[in-house]
Order: sequence, then C-alpha cells, then structure tokens
Amino acid sequence: MGDLSFLLGAGVSLPAQIPTTAEITKYLLSGQGVQYSRAGKFVVQQAVAHDPTVQEVLTFLQLIKKSTTGFYQERGLNYEDLYYLAAQIRDFTTEDNNPVVSCFVRELIAAQKQPQGSFSPAPMIRLAGLATNYIIDLLAFLLAKDTPKLDYLAVLKKAINASGWQRVNFFSLNHDLVLERYFRQEEINYCDGFGRGEDRLRPWQPELFLTADRVNLLKLHGSVNWYHFSPLTATGQCRRDFFGCIGFLKDKKAVLGYNDITDRPLILTGRTNKILEYNRSIYVDLHYYFYRLLPRTELLIISGYSFGDRGINSWLINWLQSAANKRIVLLGPTPEQTIEQAPAGIRNNWPKWQAAARVVHYPAAIEAADWSEILSLV
Repeated sequence: MGDLSFLLGAGVSLPAQIPTTAEITKYLLSGQGVQYSRAGKFVVQQAVAHDPTVQEVLTFLQLIKKSTTGFYQERGLNYEDLYYLAAQIRDFTTEDNNPVVSCFVRELIAAQKQPQGSFSPAPMIRLAGLATNYIIDLLAFLLAKDTPKLDYLAVLKKAINASGWQRVNFFSLNHDLVLERYFRQEEINYCDGFGRGEDRLRPWQPELFLTADRVNLLKLHGSVNWYHFSPLTATGQCRRDFFGCIGFLKDKKAVLGYNDITDRPLILTGRTNKILEYNRSIYVDLHYYFYRLLPRTELLIISGYSFGDRGINSWLINWLQSAANKRIVLLGPTPEQTIEQAPAGIRNNWPKWQAAARVVHYPAAIEAADWSEILSLV
C-alpha cells in the first residue's frame, strides 16, 4: 500500500480551545491591551494607556473594512481578508505593481476626507505595512497558547498504528502547536522537517521528510515557533542564515547565540497572496515535499478545512484525478454544506467524484470520528 495522509485545517484545533477565525478577527479589530514596542513589535500588555500607533492601525483596518463591506457582505470579512487587502496596498508599488490597487488607494485617501494634493501613496503604504505586522504579531500571540489534554485527537493515533501504510503524513494548514503537543502527549515519533532535539533550537532539514520517521508533519502555512535566524560568531558577525524551530520554549530569548532576523514567526496568512509566498522562504521546501508526498498518498482524510486555499485545492484536484486508486474522506458534521460553500474548482467537481466513489462523506467532526468506520467507507 501507499501512504495515508491527513489534510487538517483550523476546525481541528477548535476543541483545543484555540480561538476561532471570528474571535481572532474581533480581537484584532479591538486592539485591546496592545502596545507598539520600541523594538517595532506589537505586544499584548493589557495596558490602559492609549497607543497612537495601534490606533493608527485600527483606523486603517476599519477604513479598508468599510470600503470592502459590499464585496464581503455574504460571508463576512475576517482577519485573513484584512491581511490580504493590507498586503496588496503594502506591496503594490514594489512586489505587485498593480494599477487596480492604485485606484483602491486613491479611494481610501478620498474616504479619509483629507486634501489629496498630488497623489502620494507613501502614508497608506506605511500604514499597510504596520497593519500586516500587527496581524502577524497578534495572531502569533493568540495561537501560541497552552492547550488542555488533547485526547479528542485519538483517531489520529489509531490511524498511525494501523498496519499496511508505508507512511502517515499530516498536512496541516494551522500555525498552532496542537498536533505537536498531541504527538508529544502520546509519545509518537514524528518528523516536522527540523533536526532532532525537542526543547531547543533545531535547524531546518526538510530532506528528513523522505528518510526519517514513518510519521510526517508538514505545516504548509508555517508555525508560531518557526523563525529565520542568523547565528553569531564571537566577533558578532553573522554566519549563514537558517530557519529554525524553538520547540515548546516559552521565551524565544532563551535561544542564545542567535539573532532572529524579523522577530516575527514564519506564519503565512491572507488569501491569494499565499500562492505567491509558496515560492519564497521556508515555504519553497515545504511545498516541494508536499508535492513529493501527496502523489504517494492513496487515502486522504480531510478535516477542519473549508477549501479556502486555491493553491492547495489545485493540487488536490490534480492528485485525485491522477489515478483511480486515490480516495478522499471528508470529515465534518455538515460535509455537504462545506462543499456548497467551497470554491468552484472543488464544488463543481465534487458531485462527479462522489458518484464515482472517489470522495465520501463521514458526517462527524474529528473528535467524534471512529477509525474503523472511516476505513469501512473506502
């Protein structure tokens, strides 16, 4: 047999009391207790004092939210949409060079009811840069929380222990540490693409995905404990940069002898911008090995994912149509509703796949899933 794989989205972390998308969005737009530090990072201190930089960011986010209300009216705008909009404004004169965004910026300037004079996008670009940093900093803060006992993921252990599969891969779109903590709780050996040594700095070694443990964990959108480091020599000069994971350390400063280049974790959020980022930074390696491992997969279990990533969807479609032995089991209390709300590429093909028994529904969330029942469906 080939590989068994799981594709896991945010819904898998909700029973671990990780904040929902709506809760994260509400908190980001409130700015409660957030301060802008001298180091240029947004931190939560539960401070009462008014922070002018935070207020600037909140005003900017409300402005772009108000300007796009009609577009997002049906499903509602969330923090990933806000990041995507802000990132386009931040990059439109450099990365994207998009004339459509220029028109949007002009509308935003006009909405502020300030004298425009000669058009200068620089102030808006500055605010957009602050806003994207603000979202990443607070997202990392909210998702790095400790989690209660994770027994609700027992079906994962049963799947790992099942005989016959060459390898069990977990393709996660989450930034939190729920899966790592569960594997640690159950003493499950796994490869996350970093070298050995759980509670210390571990360097990125993605080739391990094909050569190490039987269980792989690929976090395709990054993680709250991944950073871009520069090691320091005795004279303070940097040697070669590298990506590193700090395990379950509470304080990143405990990693001595290294400088974190950005002081922000490697977290990928937003919308269509994700597809562009797959060709940069650590995500190049991650998606390369995702593309290497997915074709070996015969059975793919999807849970907690609403098919919002068009790049991932494209690879799912190509994989499912590549051979007759490929199967998907979609977990969730309302799988039909999930497909109805999915992008067209998934939604339009799903009935055809379902009629051919290439995809099947298991109408229960992961915490209520029974492994033997899942296997009986395929």
